[in-house]
Amino acid sequence: MNHGLLIKIGMVRQVNKVKSKWLYYSLLFLIFFVLCYLFPYSHDDWAWGSSYGMERLESHFADYNGRWIGNFVVLALTRSNLLKTVAMTFSLVLLLFFINELVAKKGKTVCYLSVLFLLATPYLIFRQAVVWTAGFSNYVASMVFVFLFIYMNRELFYKEARDSWFRRIFFFLLGFLSTLFVEHVTIYVLFLGIGSFTYHFLKHKKVNLSLLFYFIGGIVGTILMFSNSAYSNISNGSDGYRSIGFGNMIGNSITSYFKEIYRYFLFENYVLNVGLSFFILINLYHYFKENKKYKKSIYAISFILIFVPIYAIVLRFSGINLFLKYTKYVNGIFSILYYLSAFCSLLFIKDIERKRKLIFAFSSIALLTAPLFVVTPIGGRCFFPIYLFWIWIATEFYINISKKENTYIIHILFVCISVFFTYLFCIYGYIFKVNKDRENYIQRHRTEEVLLLPKLPYAKYMWCPDPVNAEFMKRFKSFYNINEQVEVQFITYKEWKQKKK
Repeated sequence: MNHGLLIKIGMVRQVNKVKSKWLYYSLLFLIFFVLCYLFPYSHDDWAWGSSYGMERLESHFADYNGRWIGNFVVLALTRSNLLKTVAMTFSLVLLLFFINELVAKKGKTVCYLSVLFLLATPYLIFRQAVVWTAGFSNYVASMVFVFLFIYMNRELFYKEARDSWFRRIFFFLLGFLSTLFVEHVTIYVLFLGIGSFTYHFLKHKKVNLSLLFYFIGGIVGTILMFSNSAYSNISNGSDGYRSIGFGNMIGNSITSYFKEIYRYFLFENYVLNVGLSFFILINLYHYFKENKKYKKSIYAISFILIFVPIYAIVLRFSGINLFLKYTKYVNGIFSILYYLSAFCSLLFIKDIERKRKLIFAFSSIALLTAPLFVVTPIGGRCFFPIYLFWIWIATEFYINISKKENTYIIHILFVCISVFFTYLFCIYGYIFKVNKDRENYIQRHRTEEVLLLPKLPYAKYMWCPDPVNAEFMKRFKSFYNINEQVEVQFITYKEWKQKKK
């Protein structure tokens, strides 16, 4: 076979791979599009999509927050369900694309794994960060910008980063925009900028102006964000809703960690933790076969990686607090041990480039979590950026033990993904139906003195789907153009259907 023919065959195979990849992402876009279209507006979406949102804009978000880009995004998305659906779908698929490319392994398995772990996002995080439009506009949209920067500088893990005037201008804008979504991501972007610049300078003894411009853009954006009067109100304790615990930082941090942080940070990532533990354990096994050193360390790490996910799942489904009132403290300690054990397992990875990527991802989790120790309130939405890095870590560990594609594993992953998608379609499809019935009923009866509406089902899979107090009732009425004098009452969907008869 001549050399020219070999080149032609190689080119054809490469073209087919590209076509296959874009077909995969096109199908993924279509499936996520259908799912995201089912998500209803809720909670603060009603304010953003009504006159309340315009009032916030007219005041330049004074005393509200400095999330300029996130606020613009939610203002737009709460006025068009189609636009909201496209934005959500594009962002989620793009994040999966970035993670798959960062792993730098071509094939279906990594793609399927990342989709499975995304679908397995704990519902307390998923409902606030993805389903809730206001949460998505800050906590998901911001990470598209962050991962875009990481993706564009992925060569930094093994060689010099590129530099040009186009990249300098683009990175300045990217750094600036990335800091105007959500506060702990803003802080992370500053560390990302100065960290990447410093690392490049120390390793290659060269100043990369593109990385420097990203950091400068981040500084400008941070100044703009925190110049909002809301943060001075928070710092002096006059905000009434949000606070920063600088007064007793250690005590407040410990309380916050054992009350909420440990759950979202790691403990309740049930599916992902099982997968991550399995991949790390296989990696440790391969290392131990070739090198009998560090036997006790490997045993200790393995025990923690096996015990913690099993313990968390048993606790979740049994509903028993094994350690009574001290259970949350035990769980919090187990979460720290699991994180440290997973991190220490990097010692047994030979691939230097992969080890650098994993160190970066673990460090990113720590940097994104740290600010959450001193602010209140926090919720599951704050941890979606962290969960994305866990997905990246899990897929990197898988590739480290995978020599080639395994059709059997691909089939298993496909079945698991199908089950998760079907589960979510059933839940949000029913929610969508009830919400449509509710909206249609409002359109026809909004002038009645008493408006009887159905509650949305599966409430735990959404963030406040029904008005919880008088203030949110005002926002709900404003969003659906209901006269303030109309009395709105909520009953179950079953009761509502009976009364309609």
